[in-house]
Amino acid sequence: MSLVYLKSSKYMSDSNGSQINISDGLPFKFTNQFKEPLDINPNSKIEVVSADLKVDDVHDVSLQNDNNAFTYCLGFNGVNVGSQRFLQKQARVPDGKYSNNQLANKISDEVTKTNLLDGFNIRVSHDSTKRFKIAVDLEYNRETEEIDNNNYGLINSKMGFNESTTQQDTGIGTSAEQITIENQNGLANANVLTKNSTLSVLTSTTSSNSEKPSSLISNVIVPTTHGINNAGGTISTIMRPIKHLVFPPAYQEKTVGVTFTSVIGSTTTNSITITGPDSANNDFKFTAGATTYHSSFVKTKTVWDSYTLPNSVTNGNLPWGHYLILNTTNVVPNTTLASNYCTLLLDTNDYKWKLWNAGTSGLSTFDFFATANPAFVKTTATLTSLGNWGSGCLGISRGETCITGTNQVATGTNGRYTRTRVFNDSGDSDVGVDTSVFCDYVLQIQATEDGTDSYARMNSSEQVDGKIAGNVDWLTLTKQGLVDDLKIKTLLPTITADDNIILVASVSSWLCVKFFIGHDTGGNQQFINLKKLGDSDANNIGDGIALPNRFNESSFPLMPVVAPQNGYVKDEQKTLTIGQYSTKNVSTHSIAKLNEYMNTNWTASETIPVRQPKVSVVDYCNKFTLEDRVVTVESGDFSSVANSTFTIPNGIVKQNEPIRIGADLDLLIRMSNLNQTDNDYERIIEKAFSLEPNRLNTIYQSLGMPKFILIDEDNPPEKLEFFSDGMPMANGSQNFIINLENMGKVIGNNSATKSVNKAIAIIPSSALVADNLQGTKHYDAPYQLPVKLNASTNEKVNNFEIFITTDENKPAISLLHPTTLVCRITD
Repeated sequence: MSLVYLKSSKYMSDSNGSQINISDGLPFKFTNQFKEPLDINPNSKIEVVSADLKVDDVHDVSLQNDNNAFTYCLGFNGVNVGSQRFLQKQARVPDGKYSNNQLANKISDEVTKTNLLDGFNIRVSHDSTKRFKIAVDLEYNRETEEIDNNNYGLINSKMGFNESTTQQDTGIGTSAEQITIENQNGLANANVLTKNSTLSVLTSTTSSNSEKPSSLISNVIVPTTHGINNAGGTISTIMRPIKHLVFPPAYQEKTVGVTFTSVIGSTTTNSITITGPDSANNDFKFTAGATTYHSSFVKTKTVWDSYTLPNSVTNGNLPWGHYLILNTTNVVPNTTLASNYCTLLLDTNDYKWKLWNAGTSGLSTFDFFATANPAFVKTTATLTSLGNWGSGCLGISRGETCITGTNQVATGTNGRYTRTRVFNDSGDSDVGVDTSVFCDYVLQIQATEDGTDSYARMNSSEQVDGKIAGNVDWLTLTKQGLVDDLKIKTLLPTITADDNIILVASVSSWLCVKFFIGHDTGGNQQFINLKKLGDSDANNIGDGIALPNRFNESSFPLMPVVAPQNGYVKDEQKTLTIGQYSTKNVSTHSIAKLNEYMNTNWTASETIPVRQPKVSVVDYCNKFTLEDRVVTVESGDFSSVANSTFTIPNGIVKQNEPIRIGADLDLLIRMSNLNQTDNDYERIIEKAFSLEPNRLNTIYQSLGMPKFILIDEDNPPEKLEFFSDGMPMANGSQNFIINLENMGKVIGNNSATKSVNKAIAIIPSSALVADNLQGTKHYDAPYQLPVKLNASTNEKVNNFEIFITTDENKPAISLLHPTTLVCRITD
């Protein structure tokens, strides 16, 4: 007979007597090395004689035990007008048995799953004094709270003028205007770049004042992974002026050694050489077949404005430098373009001049291009501003209308009412086309009809009473008027035609927004003195207009909406968007996912609406401490400018400064149900909190906490940390199964079954006797229960590998160091 003493330890002594950590030294899984090997033979048996276990509390959590709900709300959510801003979330602890630390971690995990607010978190922990702690984190840390990486995708594409309901429902129009999106997440300062990759090319017969590309919004992009940080994030979009190519006179000097090709009707002529003009009437000439074509560029806006275009099309917002006027005699081009032999228009999709107007020629085809490399002609021209910034936007919308790939953003009948969308409709003499972007807030740029400027309008939408997103006409869009005061050159008096503009949207206090516009100098990306255009903080409007309060927690995630402008030179009409986004992914954190969580874990009466109902949030902007945000622009492929920075006024919550609990922001944590007869009922109702959801719940007993914690302006503590004020009550128990891992197939002593496993003993929870002095529980075997080790031959054993599991065959992680076992080995 041999007695073996086994003990777990987190540390062991090295050869110098120093304590070192044992990587596999767990109280439920450990290995003991013997100083001298044990002799084992085929008849050897083992039994556990006694044990001392240090057992953590076990909490048996389940729906049947009514102890699985942890309810919390930051901010009012009562029934009175103005208080329905935030949601009361009910986290569910999954059914199971938990140690103290496990229970604390699981509550924290479930709160994280249901929490849509940035800059706010609740962590539950357990310490060595047997106390639970609930810590509320309201300190904004930009290093952990926000990211600049994101991925954008299209929510509307190729939208033309007055698209049909079918195109609006699918979000895909009939226009040729398309963009490419480059999510430049590999940059040190990540951003999103767009380029106009496919352009519309119109003829004089298809041209109209409503079809001018730069007057339309055709493509709208939204993030697919992260919304804007709703505690203190910003979105900034840089837009270039609308540009075109202007070609020089004496064009033969720019094309020396380059041959051209013409395709006129069915006749192709190669090896064409451009030569100088016969007179100052034209810029160059070329001969194709037997005909010499005297050719003239449009070189200035003044000359262009003197021309009369077919179909009563006005001259504004057209790339006048791209037109090439041809005559078969040496004459000054006729100012009525249709009276010339023909007029060509440069198509920058492939850099070929193509027939725009047949004039007196009667032709149906006339292409003219550099033979070997059509794109060569781009190198002979100067990229020049048209004098305006076209049409585009930067907006912020509720997530339910922007998260593509979900059933909330639909593409079937009436799908247009589920999505943030654009519609180009008839305008007036000021704009020709009136573009509408349907989302909660939008700073919209709209080209003037004469092409000399663009309007910057601060628009917003209101949800119709009794309707939700997806219902027909659920949203009413309110737009600022087209007045001179809203022209960009009026708003920004020092701007020039070559300057980039920047549109900025800033979110703070979860629900508050403000918008700015600014410009750089000649494209240097140094944006200074941003001008505010709108603010939902009624006490801080400044130069802008008062924006209504449209958001509540049901709006989350808040999604940026960017509409890049249409342009006339392929890959040259670019936008660059820089953002500070939530670390929460839209695939897991949205009003739809929260609704799914509630429906999965609770009953229909305890749900949260899948879409945002209309609420009346009145004058809400909690007074966060804000400071200026410095944003770094890393150009990437946007421009050749090196890194630059600009400042957004009051664009971020002050670093590591707690958001204040105050008149607009109370905190409620509920760990029990409450009834109207409870003393606390009136106080909670008075503080604009709802009781719902309000199920029977005793999790407060497991945590040793009060039934609820309410923090308001009447009792704000210095630190938002709350400790058990009573003894946590553990309601669970566990049996422990001792397994010997390295001894082959242990055979039990049941002669009838001869069961084969690794178990050498079962210690029932009821057989453990508490030793209050040692803080352990002792076990003595009531009688001999040897099991056969089943050694195949005589052998020497150098160690025992112990693995202790529970009834559910899971590691007994409720055990703490040290675990001690006394075993008897007999033959």
